[in-house]
Amino acid sequence: MSASEDLKQHIEAIDTYINETNTRFASFKEEFLLLADMDQDQLKKLTQEEIFDAAYALYGYSSYIQDEVNKNKIALNWCNENMERLIAQHSEMFGQYTKHESKKHILSKDNSYAAKLEQMRLVAENRLQSLEGKTYELKRKADILLEKGKRS
Repeated sequence: MSASEDLKQHIEAIDTYINETNTRFASFKEEFLLLADMDQDQLKKLTQEEIFDAAYALYGYSSYIQDEVNKNKIALNWCNENMERLIAQHSEMFGQYTKHESKKHILSKDNSYAAKLEQMRLVAENRLQSLEGKTYELKRKADILLEKGKRS
């Protein structure tokens, strides 16, 4: 199997576990984007009930984003662990003083599986960077809406 197929199978097994244990709480809904991007004029027009509904939806969006963060952490960890195994299996390729980062690049140059692992690791790492702080921001918006709803 290729590295991407191995990772896909690993993530599918985890998704199956999450679905069977009913620990996934949110799936993406178009309204998430609309609510997360409300402007001041839209916010002022909301009734108290709509404010509470919007806050609840933003908490759901936060859960959805956290699931995406977790998937990418799983992928990143899987890639790192598999690269470590490959480096250990091919230790004869490296000199005693070869830096660890260099070992990854050397191995990736000569091994297509290692190259794919490194590519997928970079994608997962970049996705995590782009999602960093999003759950906090959404929860903060939801908290603010709850406070506004209490005052209405």
